[in-house]
Amino acid sequence: MPEVLASAVRDLVAEYEAKESQEAICARAADKLECLLQGIEYKAQGYENAQRWIDNSRGRLVTETAGTAGR
Repeated sequence: MPEVLASAVRDLVAEYEAKESQEAICARAADKLECLLQGIEYKAQGYENAQRWIDNSRGRLVTETAGTAGR
């Protein structure tokens, strides 16, 4: 049973990395948005160097929907 689960996880990771399915594209965009939000939270807490993190995260938003976040 563990090998079946491991195989399923490997398949999902491969799908995520291939960026071909709508689900993979959505998951990647969500990950990028989460990084952006985390950077914004850190900056709000006074960590000024978080601006570089925010800028880099914003630049990695590649979907039309994710790219409109925060604008």
